[in-house]
Amino acid sequence: MQILKVKTIAEFASAEVPAGTLLVFPEQQTDGSYLWRCKDSDGNAGTIGSAGNIASVNGQTGPEIVLEPADLGAVAENLSSEYSRPDSLLAQMMFFIRNGAVNLYGTLGDLKDFMGGYFAAAGHGHAIAEVTDLQTTLDGKLTANFSGIQAIVDGENISYYSNPADLLAYLNTQDTSTTTGVVLNFAPGSYSYEGDLTFPSLRMVLNGNNSDLTVTGNLGFSRNVIIRNFDDISSGGTITFGHASIENAALIGAVSISGGVGTQSVNITGDVTVINATKQLVFSRGTLTGSVSSLGSLILLDAIVQGNSESPLINSTGGSVQVMNSFVVNSGSGGGISCDNGAAASAPNVFANVVISGGTIAAGSAVTFLGPFYAVSTPTGAALIYMSAPGEHNHDIDEITGLQTSLDAKTDLSLLTPTTVIYIDGNRTDEYTEDGSIAYPYKTIAAATAAHQEPVSYFIAKGTYAETAEINLYTDSVVYGAYSSILGLAINIGEGCYVHNLMFYNTVNVAVNGNSPMFHYCRFMGATLNLDGSTDFDGCYISSAATFNVTMAVAYSLRAFNSSIHTAISAACCMYFNDCGFSVSSTGYAVASTGGLLSMVTCLVYNLSTGGGISCNNGANGITTYNFLVSVATNKDIACGTAVSIIGGDVQYASLTGAAIVFPARIQAALDSKQTKAAAYNLGTGLSGAISVDIADGNTQYGTLSGATTLAYGSISNLEEGQNFILQLDNAAGQTFSFTAETAGSIAVLGSGDTGCYKIAFSKVDGKICYDGKNEVIT
Repeated sequence: MQILKVKTIAEFASAEVPAGTLLVFPEQQTDGSYLWRCKDSDGNAGTIGSAGNIASVNGQTGPEIVLEPADLGAVAENLSSEYSRPDSLLAQMMFFIRNGAVNLYGTLGDLKDFMGGYFAAAGHGHAIAEVTDLQTTLDGKLTANFSGIQAIVDGENISYYSNPADLLAYLNTQDTSTTTGVVLNFAPGSYSYEGDLTFPSLRMVLNGNNSDLTVTGNLGFSRNVIIRNFDDISSGGTITFGHASIENAALIGAVSISGGVGTQSVNITGDVTVINATKQLVFSRGTLTGSVSSLGSLILLDAIVQGNSESPLINSTGGSVQVMNSFVVNSGSGGGISCDNGAAASAPNVFANVVISGGTIAAGSAVTFLGPFYAVSTPTGAALIYMSAPGEHNHDIDEITGLQTSLDAKTDLSLLTPTTVIYIDGNRTDEYTEDGSIAYPYKTIAAATAAHQEPVSYFIAKGTYAETAEINLYTDSVVYGAYSSILGLAINIGEGCYVHNLMFYNTVNVAVNGNSPMFHYCRFMGATLNLDGSTDFDGCYISSAATFNVTMAVAYSLRAFNSSIHTAISAACCMYFNDCGFSVSSTGYAVASTGGLLSMVTCLVYNLSTGGGISCNNGANGITTYNFLVSVATNKDIACGTAVSIIGGDVQYASLTGAAIVFPARIQAALDSKQTKAAAYNLGTGLSGAISVDIADGNTQYGTLSGATTLAYGSISNLEEGQNFILQLDNAAGQTFSFTAETAGSIAVLGSGDTGCYKIAFSKVDGKICYDGKNEVIT
């Protein structure tokens, strides 16, 4: 009898069994064991389980089935006394059990041995290399990379395509009525398609893996889709969706929605339209640059909607609108949110924690709940309901609009020190009364500063401001720009002012009239800087055409951090430069300190002209502190003058001069050289006048006198008896020499050769004097 084996349970169930054939399927169970299913051409079927259990045979079930001849039916009459092999399935199992098992109980191991005889003839052998390399082969296939687009249809059919056109051709061959789903995996990269790209009506999952998809025409998804992890999906026309879920992607182009769509962490650049009144758009944790028009319901959560529109930026004419924790900014004249959806809204509109810049909420006749919100003007609508926090009471609209009046009456505002916020926008060309509010900003900086001579925070919109009147910033004012460009006359900076992100051009004269102002991330491009008080620069750019007039005295300071300076600086004040770069074209020094302390840490100074690098020749000006140059590089000289200058780190220079330069890194080396004195030290020939003798120079010191000599000794007075210090002089001219100071140690004076010493005079010696007989000693 031939035994056939199938791969799947489906094949086993549907297979026709040829006459004289036994069909077998070993079905693995969840615990790792096997259940053997068998059937023959006569329609008999049975299963034998693991661990010696027979699951069912001919209708009998249980772990220990005893098969008697009667269980075989009519086939049992054909069994011979020798149990010759019968043809039916049950006879096969009976034969096996009667001859291979104990007490008629079959075991899975015996069954495998029995059936092995049938399978062995049909099998084929493998070389050992094939078997031992099996895991390596599997590992390689599991980690194989792919390029292009991988398409998986119904979880089984896998194919690869290098571009969207080939992929679309393949997808169009699928039967949309029977295909259950398609997964498209895009390898990281950029993909493009010329013309309109419309995916067939298949359920699809698109995994972008941070790739880009660009379609020059319209892009359409007509059935349920899930889209994840695309850097950009760009359409030259309109992107249309039926039902869709979109995560971590950017959509560029107009978007049309006919089904239910949910987004999370999605950025959309283009106008969005919901065209189906029964569907809904849920936009969460994303930014939408454009407008939204909807016949259906809108839900915006943690969103930013910004645009420039002559219509309301969010316009609902159908379903309800719910906006929470969101920011709506319309730079045009169309307004903020319109939900004039009346009876068409099946649920009330809800707004909570919403900020609207440019316009307000126009609610129409639909019931609209308002939580905390900010808008330039009061919301309108026939059925506005103001939500209150627990424990509070509701207010009608008159109370809300009169809120400030109520607060003024109930609060002692004299206890507060509010900071006025003033807005300046030179881009506005429409006519209105300027008051500095966000709705009616000043159009010039001079007008704003003239109207507010108190501590004020100014917000200046990006643009160019060609000022025709003087600008005066009051003490402790704050100016926030957006790299706004200022041209004009003069700007006077008061004490404690903070100026951020402004650019000052050629015709501007910037005058600091007090102490402690700070310029943060500002640019001075040819402007004149007049400083007469302590000033800080952080992250600033000062161009080579700028004029830097520093009149500050030693008591003041000029500080610059992380700045790029392209003009020479000379000042009598203390100057501190950290992480600054100087690129100067000057015939003088690029940085010159003529008065106060100079500190430069991690700076680069480059002079393109004939001048020098750094000068701190400030010693004659009463400098009692040190100059510090640490990790500084210059292509020219450093002149330190007479002030003590400490040079630390890796300082690079063309030349270095100064009377009191200290290299901390070299001090130890200098000390090391002093620790061991020479055995013999030559004082020199032709000695006359005042000669210094120091035992630190050597144990034996010698020289030749050429004239009247006075020996001044320093460390000799520290000698102890037995130190063996020898002074050996040759008096070639026969001159007298003497010690003019006292010594308390022992001194040995020896002649050199026959000439010897003519006369030695000691004013006082408290110790031993050793000399040869040729010398006359006067005590």
